[in-house]
Amino acid sequence: MDELLAAFFSATEQDAIMKAAQDLSRAGNPAHIPLLLSALNDPVETRRWGAIHNFHCRKDKRSATPFIRVLLNPAEAIWVRSQAAEVLGRERTSKAIWPLIEASRAPSAELRFWCAFALGQQGVHRRSAHRTRKIIQALEARLEDHARPEYWLGWTVDLEALAAIQHLDEGHYSKRRFHTLMQQAFEDPLEHAELWLWANCYKADEVYEASKRANKVLEIAGFDPLIFPGSKPGGAKLTPRQAAKLRFFV
Repeated sequence: MDELLAAFFSATEQDAIMKAAQDLSRAGNPAHIPLLLSALNDPVETRRWGAIHNFHCRKDKRSATPFIRVLLNPAEAIWVRSQAAEVLGRERTSKAIWPLIEASRAPSAELRFWCAFALGQQGVHRRSAHRTRKIIQALEARLEDHARPEYWLGWTVDLEALAAIQHLDEGHYSKRRFHTLMQQAFEDPLEHAELWLWANCYKADEVYEASKRANKVLEIAGFDPLIFPGSKPGGAKLTPRQAAKLRFFV
């Protein structure tokens, strides 16, 4: 076992495990994959999360089936299942579509959010009209889902579903709502703080100038536009897990 793997498997504190997972991810060594997949059975919850996080920037067909098992396992921690959903979306494997649709109806807002993200990623690369239609229907079911994931600093489930649909169908009936919310976010970011990170993530070229002006407004008000509204003048007010998630997000 090399030094990076040894650090990952020997760490006991959450921050140390996350850092070791990040180091492994940057290394991207294919030889690490079998042991990383074996960590899905590790008794330490954070290590299971870290093993899945390692696949953010790599694709390997061996990971799809184990990650689907994690996704659909009701006994697994929600943030671990959510990480599996996110990575399955990035891997864009077709076998994950139906499990993601099933999990998109889960009681957890966190899991529904990441399934919406993953389905949007899947759909961009699917040419099957039947699959695309089923994906859109699953996302449409989330358009009135205003729940906010507990550990996600960004936006609500419906906003993620709304953005995902725009990737799949530019003529979808929700397009007007999408552009209206974008306009609100950049015309008055302080009034519509809940839209800020979402709008910045999914903004189109036509709102670029408006977004630049909105950034200036936030800076003048004493906020950091990069992480607004997670930052407050005088210091951030984040829970430890939110702060950990933010480090990976930004």
